Amino acid sequence: EYLNIKVTGSSRIAVLGSGSVSQGAFCYLSKLGAEPRMFYRKTLDLFYDKINEYEIIVNGIEIDSDDQHIIDYYHLSETSDDVLIIDAAADAGRSIEGTEYMSLDNPMGYVLGRKYILVNNAPTLMHEISSRVISGVVASVLLQKRIL
Repeated sequence: EYLNIKVTGSSRIAVLGSGSVSQGAFCYLSKLGAEPRMFYRKTLDLFYDKINEYEIIVNGIEIDSDDQHIIDYYHLSETSDDVLIIDAAADAGRSIEGTEYMSLDNPMGYVLGRKYILVNNAPTLMHEISSRVISGVVASVLLQKRIL
């Protein structure tokens, strides 16, 4: 639970992207007991078809263009009113149209009445978890190299 956000096994969560940020979010949410659904650039149409069913949307896709959003105003209007969008790619205004960077003191913003969290360097929100995960990865790589 963070910012009064509760994640359970019945939470309907979409994770967008296939990079390390998206994989980390998927892994973390799974450890909390959720069963998130992962979508890639090639499967976004499937996501858009059911966008209104998700309570939490975690975006890990960064965009190269200012006018080709992953979630634009139309898609935002199709989401449920109480959706929470977490832009883990921290791509303000680009990946999710209309969003702006928020601060650690005030991490929640609103666009079209939808809540979003978009804080640059978001792992600082969960520094203990991030440190454990990063340390685990580094340790496993070092152990593999030492054993081989």
